[in-house]
Amino acid sequence: ESATEEEEEEDEEESATEEEEEEEVEEEGESATEEVEEEDELDEEEEESATEEEDEEEEEESATEEEEEEEAEEEEGESATEGEEEEDEVEEEEEEESATEEEEEEEEEQE
Repeated sequence: ESATEEEEEEDEEESATEEEEEEEVEEEGESATEEVEEEDELDEEEEESATEEEDEEEEEESATEEEEEEEAEEEEGESATEGEEEEDEVEEEEEEESATEEEEEEEEEQE
């Protein structure tokens, strides 16, 4: 009986040790899983951050392109206005010359 009791005690001790080992393995597995999840979260955050930076750069480029287009349109408008002004000046000069010539002709006729 004594030997049987010792065997039972040993069995119980072994069983308890096995349970402890299984719990340790489970805890290690959970810890590893948590680490992987944390790494995944960090990766996702980095990707989101990179995407946000790309979006901001694209918006800045788009805004710059719009500004350049507006400047080009303004310059074209100014150029066209300058051209019109030059044409108007030439027409006025021609009209003045014509009027002066007519006056001279009239004076000559009167003489």
